[in-house]
Amino acid sequence: MSRFWACTASFLLGIAVCGSAFWFSGCGRRQVQPSEQSESRLERVKQTGVLRIGYGGYPPYLVKGGKPGEVSGLSVDLINLIVEIWNRGIKIEWVETSWDRVKADFLADKFDLVVEPLFRTIARASELDFTRPYTYSGYGVAVIRPGEKRFKSLDDFDKPEVTIVVNQSVSSHDFVVRRLPHATLRVLPTGNLDQPLTEVMLGQADAAFADVPSVTRFVEAHPGKVETLFYENPPVLVGAGFMLPQGDYRWAAFLNVAIDFLESTGEIRRLSQKYDVPYYQTSIVRSKPK
Repeated sequence: MSRFWACTASFLLGIAVCGSAFWFSGCGRRQVQPSEQSESRLERVKQTGVLRIGYGGYPPYLVKGGKPGEVSGLSVDLINLIVEIWNRGIKIEWVETSWDRVKADFLADKFDLVVEPLFRTIARASELDFTRPYTYSGYGVAVIRPGEKRFKSLDDFDKPEVTIVVNQSVSSHDFVVRRLPHATLRVLPTGNLDQPLTEVMLGQADAAFADVPSVTRFVEAHPGKVETLFYENPPVLVGAGFMLPQGDYRWAAFLNVAIDFLESTGEIRRLSQKYDVPYYQTSIVRSKPK
């Protein structure tokens, strides 16, 4: 199987913007609401010289190392490049979080943004803001055991005798709930994104649904142990960008311009090729001279 399906689509530049993977829990401490922010994070970063970034881990976009704050990957390269062009005096502080508490950590003002590509969905947009996408990916990919003959289409999974396992509140969880309401669904915590796929490999479930990057990583780590359906043509293709708190429009505008600039200079394409992830090029349609 190829590392990622090869595809390049053309989108108008005006189109606004995952594994990934999350949703949110509450927090016992008092939370800082967007309206309580007295200044933009843009101004605070410029004044303090510190940019705090939350991370949970989503290879190949962000790979956690052996020590706290030790990270690498496409998203890390991208934000480092933004800071390098913007102001080399700014220091990045990496703050570890988890996908089931990221909203609470945002509202507690523990960090300024998350750079791992997070799918822009209606539910998430009601709680937090996103930049325009810097990558696109698919979800709703099925993982089954080798030789499984029962499944050819999505409708084949939508039966009570079929047990499907997914991580809680990830994009594929919502997809299965909406698209396969009759299947027997088992939901796992979001801490280990590979766990649903592992349960299929071990024969503990009939199928798992996940996003393309997660499936790609698992298949490469366990060759011949599972098979996939809808990998080359996922049921859902969605843009993913940085995530930030709601209401900070100056911060969001700055980040959107930064992403636009790095796309126009070819840096996002270069990083996508470096890490072997899909790249969808935006383009400007120029009128012909008269």
